[in-house]
Amino acid sequence: MGHDHHFLERLDRVEQQELTLALDLYRNHEAVRYVLARIRIPEGAPRVALCLGPDPSQGPWAIVARDGGFVTCLGKGMRTGDLPIVPRGQLDALVARHDAQRQRIGEATASISRFGGAGPFFERAFERASSMSREDFIALSAFAPILAARFHSGAIQHAVSIPTRMRALLGVSGIAPAHRESAKRLHSHFWGVGHQLLLAGAGEHLDFESVLGDRLGRDTGVSFFTLFLNSTTTLLRGLHIGARLGKIALPSYKAAAARGNDEGSIVDGLWGATAVAFRHSGAMAEVRRMLQSRNEGGVLQAYRERHARIVLDVLDDPEPQTAAALDWGRAHFRSRVRAAGLPADDRHSYASDADVPDDLARTAVLSYDGAVLTSRRDLRLALAALYLAARAKPEDFYFSREVMKKIDTPWTPSQTIALAARFSDDMFRKKPRTSEPSPGRNDPCRCGSGKKHKKCCAMQPASRPGERALSA
Repeated sequence: MGHDHHFLERLDRVEQQELTLALDLYRNHEAVRYVLARIRIPEGAPRVALCLGPDPSQGPWAIVARDGGFVTCLGKGMRTGDLPIVPRGQLDALVARHDAQRQRIGEATASISRFGGAGPFFERAFERASSMSREDFIALSAFAPILAARFHSGAIQHAVSIPTRMRALLGVSGIAPAHRESAKRLHSHFWGVGHQLLLAGAGEHLDFESVLGDRLGRDTGVSFFTLFLNSTTTLLRGLHIGARLGKIALPSYKAAAARGNDEGSIVDGLWGATAVAFRHSGAMAEVRRMLQSRNEGGVLQAYRERHARIVLDVLDDPEPQTAAALDWGRAHFRSRVRAAGLPADDRHSYASDADVPDDLARTAVLSYDGAVLTSRRDLRLALAALYLAARAKPEDFYFSREVMKKIDTPWTPSQTIALAARFSDDMFRKKPRTSEPSPGRNDPCRCGSGKKHKKCCAMQPASRPGERALSA
């Protein structure tokens, strides 16, 4: 950052009460860059005026270059010309956000050190699996600014390895005591994929884009790898991340929808693009054109067009599907309350489904772990909840600690065995659906992990997951 001595020489134009702020900004390079990255600077504007006083029309101002280098000071009443101005209130708020983020990062780094590194820390944190509360998630999200890339790569690595580990349990009726810990860890890793995905995107949007923007596959969306887990909530979390990425994710989703060589890629592309449109209205027309377009030829053309029509109906009028998803969530929440045996006078024991508030119904839907690839009902529910997932905050996928204490059930080996039942041979059976070439062993893997194909999905069962259910 080029700090011009001219700036220091012109500090005599600033009164004492603004001088302290001017010098604080001059010494805090990171805060200035943080502010400039979060304001709209018109193209062609070489400099920005940071107002040091309460009146942005009167000044004084610190003049900085687009890269944050300090140029000069202008006193009260001097002209700023056509320079864009950052008012003092906005400047103070952004600097405070930057300082708070730095404090959270420092606390997060100290916590990791106490546990002997990031690996042991997060292994311990993710032991909560399906029991993680909203408060737990928000506490962990303090690590997002420094560990977003690790969260995302960890989610991918677990997602592509879990099916093989789960299939080893197929047909098992019980787990020996000696293997209980490994079965519990597998259950935690399954849920950890969704936790890590949301944590990767829990930081500020600009930091999030810089981490995930370079990790998109050529013909696969950012959420494609979530299909490996056959999980409604994990898929919706992946689509939430794609929606937050917006214009960065849209080209990959469009490519997957147009050129995907299996049903999983096509569904992820169509749903992902629609999620982007739900969150970013500026993408609505582009996504609608994509859903209405025809791709001539190809063995999957009929499937692609049929599914595009279904998704287009949801895009054009999401209200009925969203209302249906929330109604399901109300009923599901009450069923969990009944299963937990809460007394009738508990404030979460609602007399009817209609009494369940929207926020609880929404989380009940978003956190529901259905078999999205092998159950038509769960697939339809996921599509109905797409608008909710796209518009949600990351913490909306979690119940409060108070609620979780009431409705959560402790882990048992049968829970891991039930999950394993989703990963049958039929789910991964190979089908000669297309003549499109598979990636070479040394090509980048299409799941977006950044690894070579031979060291990633080539080690998994040969076909993409979910072809049977998605083609139903």
